Amino acid sequence: MINKYEFGLIEKEEAEGIYSILHRLKYIFPYMNIVEIGLWDGLTANAICKILDEIQYKYTFWGIDNRRYKIPEGLKRKITSIIMDANNPNIFKFLPDELHLVIVDACHCKKCAINQFNLYSPRIVRGGVIAFHDTAQESQGDIVSVGCKNATIEVLEALEELKLGDKGFVMIREELPIKRHGIRFYQKI
Repeated sequence: MINKYEFGLIEKEEAEGIYSILHRLKYIFPYMNIVEIGLWDGLTANAICKILDEIQYKYTFWGIDNRRYKIPEGLKRKITSIIMDANNPNIFKFLPDELHLVIVDACHCKKCAINQFNLYSPRIVRGGVIAFHDTAQESQGDIVSVGCKNATIEVLEALEELKLGDKGFVMIREELPIKRHGIRFYQKI
């Protein structure tokens, strides 16, 4: 089923996790406000929009990146692309007060992952989900080509320090915890 969507750097197992979470949220909310931090080439956003269009689910999608990239044809009319540092609190001038799904897939350094959780999580509604990409043990320490200068992937370290359970979030799904990339989904309870 998931093979018909192109998710970019998202592995097949991670895409299956996203697909499952979208279907799960469909039964909780009558519509969804989605933010992807780290829009990059738009392939993940495009796949998410295709899935939601196919199941005829209402959504509004914002993609945030600090650089402009060429995104898939037709995606421009489905999402609002914001070219801005996702760590800048002024970003909320362009976003709704309530978010249902936030995907954190930008710089990946510990400082940015913590900051983005702290900035976006207060707007996530009860039952909403925040996902962190590149949570696999094997990915930690890799140098990333975007974000902070000389940044390395430190998402697991950030999640450990954040102690999301103490902040009202529970992990509901994890894909590829050992292999490259990896994604974790946390639901606000």
